[in-house]
Amino acid sequence: MRIAVVGSGVSGLSTTWLLNEYSDHEVHLFEADDRVGGHTNTVHFDPPQHASSPLSLTKVPDHPQDAATSGTPSSQAKPNLQSTPVDTGFIVFNEVTYPNFLRFLRLQGVDILDSDMSFSVSRSSVPRLPRSFPPIPSFGSSLPTITNAGQAVWANRNNQRGASDGDDDEDALLPERGAFEWAGGSPSALFCQFTSLFDPSHWRMVWEIIRFNHEALVTLRLDSNKKRQKGQTEREESICEWLDARGYSDSFRKNYLIPMTACIWSTPPGTALQMFPAVTLLRFMHNHHLLQILNRPQWLTIRGGSSEYIQRILSKLPPGRLHTGQSGAVQPGSAKKFMDGNTREWTFVTADGQEHRFDKIVFATHADISLGILDAALDGGEPLRTALEQFKFSKNKTVLHSDERLMPVRRAAWSAWNFLAEEQDGGVDLDRVTLTYWMNLLQSLPSEKHGPVLVTLNPPPGPSYPAKHLIVREQAYEHPIYTSDSVHFQAEVEKLQGSMGLYFAGAWLKYGFHEDGFSSGMRAAIALGAKAPFEPIPAERPVPHLLLATALVALAERARSIATALFASPVVFGLIVANVLIELAVNIAFAFTTSADSRQSRKCQIRNTLREIRIRWEGSLGHVPNGDKPPLWHPERAINGKGSH
Repeated sequence: MRIAVVGSGVSGLSTTWLLNEYSDHEVHLFEADDRVGGHTNTVHFDPPQHASSPLSLTKVPDHPQDAATSGTPSSQAKPNLQSTPVDTGFIVFNEVTYPNFLRFLRLQGVDILDSDMSFSVSRSSVPRLPRSFPPIPSFGSSLPTITNAGQAVWANRNNQRGASDGDDDEDALLPERGAFEWAGGSPSALFCQFTSLFDPSHWRMVWEIIRFNHEALVTLRLDSNKKRQKGQTEREESICEWLDARGYSDSFRKNYLIPMTACIWSTPPGTALQMFPAVTLLRFMHNHHLLQILNRPQWLTIRGGSSEYIQRILSKLPPGRLHTGQSGAVQPGSAKKFMDGNTREWTFVTADGQEHRFDKIVFATHADISLGILDAALDGGEPLRTALEQFKFSKNKTVLHSDERLMPVRRAAWSAWNFLAEEQDGGVDLDRVTLTYWMNLLQSLPSEKHGPVLVTLNPPPGPSYPAKHLIVREQAYEHPIYTSDSVHFQAEVEKLQGSMGLYFAGAWLKYGFHEDGFSSGMRAAIALGAKAPFEPIPAERPVPHLLLATALVALAERARSIATALFASPVVFGLIVANVLIELAVNIAFAFTTSADSRQSRKCQIRNTLREIRIRWEGSLGHVPNGDKPPLWHPERAINGKGSH
C-alpha cells in the first residue's frame, strides 16, 4: 500500500521508521516546516561574547555595539567560549517510563548521557518602597534600590545586569526578584532562603508534599477499583476540587503543585489548577515517580542533542519519500475520499499545488490541524469530528539565551527546571507559565566552556525579558491542554483508529510526552502491518498498598490541624524578624566569598566521564568488536527497576 504520514514530530517519525524498515509498504512523510522533528529540535548555540560577569555590578549594554562605550570591563567579554548543540524542545527522558523510546535508541546505537531533574520556584513580588541603605550583593537577597524615577539598581552578585534603562516604560519599576525561593535538590536548597526555617507556611508545605504523595495513591486505588459507567468521563473532578475537598493550603498550591503542573504541561497556572483532571495528573505523577522522595529513576539526555535519532530514521528513507516546506504542507480542507469501483483512496493537495493519492493516511499532527485538513471530508455529526474537536492546544514561546536574570536569585536554588512566578497586588500570581531550563546541568555543558546556556519558556515581557545581546534563538511550540473532556475522548479516538482508512498518532493521545508520541506512532504502524523489532509495552505502574503509611499520614494530619493555633502566636513574628537580621549578617559574610559550582552539575559530569572511561576500557580489553559496542544502559534492566550503574 501507499501510506502518507502527515507530520514529522516524534509520532510521525516513529510511524515512518517502522513502516519504512519493517513493512513492504511505500511510505511518504509530509512536513509543512522546512525542518523535520517537531519538538525534537537541536539548535546551534553560539555563546554571546558580551555576557556579563557574575560578579560585575556595572551596567551591561543593550546592544553589542555599545560595549566599547558602556564602561563594561573587558573581563566580561569571553571570546574563548565554544559553541555547542542544544535542545530547545524535547530534552530529557528516564530509564523507567520511556521503555519503547529507549529500546529504539538502543537499536539505533544513539549515545546517552546522565542528566538531572531538579526543580525550583522563584517568586518576584511587587516593588517595595525605597530603601534608605544600599542592598548587599549576596545569595540571600536581591532587592532594588530606587535611585530615581524609572531606574532600579539590582543587588545580586550572581546574576547582576545593572540598571534598567526604562526604555519600555519610564515609570515602571522592576519587581523584586527572589522574594520567595526554594528548590527540591537538598535540604540546603529547600531552605535556601534562611527565613523559611521559621516560616510555618513553608514547613506546612513540606508536610503537605508528604501527605499529598500518600493521598494521591489512595485516590488512584479507589479510581482503579471503581467500575466506570458506559459513556462516563474518566474523572470530572479537577485538581482544584480535589485539593479543596482535602483542605490543602495556599502555600502548597502556589509554591509546589501549581508550579509543578504548569511546568510539566507548559500550561498557565490558572488553567492547570481549574481544568486539569485530578486522576490524570495523579496517575502521571505516580508513573513518573513524582509521588515519592526516594528511589526516583535516573534521567538521561542524548549526546549531541535529540536530533541525533532523526538522522538515523531519515537516512533509511528512499529518495523522494520526504516532502518538506511547500511540497509537504497539506492544505486545510483538501483531504477527500476517492472511490472508483473497488478502488478507495484518499487524496489531498499540498501548498505547491500538487495532488497526492494514498491508500491510507496517518495523521501525526495535533488534533486541530488534522481536523482542519479533514474538514471537507467529515460531516457535522461525524463521531471523528466530534472527538477531534475536544482537543485544545496552547502556544508557548521559548528563548535560548545566556541572561542569568531568568534564573533564581540564590545560587543554591538553581535547578534543572526553574519556575519563575510573578506576584501581583493582592498576593495573586500572574497567570503565566515562565520556566527556565538550566541546559548546562541538563545536557552536561560546562559553563566554563560555553557560558550560561539557558532556555526560557514564555519569558516575562518588558524589562525582565532576556537582554537582546544575550539572545541566541527564539522558537514557538504548541502543547496540549488537558480537560476532563479531552481525557475522555482520547479513548474515543482510539476506537475510531482505521475507520475510513485514517489513523491518528500523537503525544496528545496520552500524557503529552515523548514516550507517548513515540508509542502512539508505533501502534499506528503496527496496525498497518509493520513487524516491529520489539513489542511496545505500556509505562503504567501498579499502585502499591501502603495501609500503615496511609494511616500514619492521616493521624499526623489530624494532629497538625489541632496544633495549628500554636503557630499563630506573636513569638513566631519575633523569630522571623530576628532571622531577617541573621540573614543580613550571613549576606555580609557571603558577599566576600565566591560561589561554588553546582554540585549536581559536577556529579553529572563525573558520571558521564566514568561512562566514557568504562567504554574505552571495555574496548581496550577486546571483548567487544569494533562497531558493535552495546550501550551501558539496557532497557530490560530499567524495566525491572534497575538502573544503569
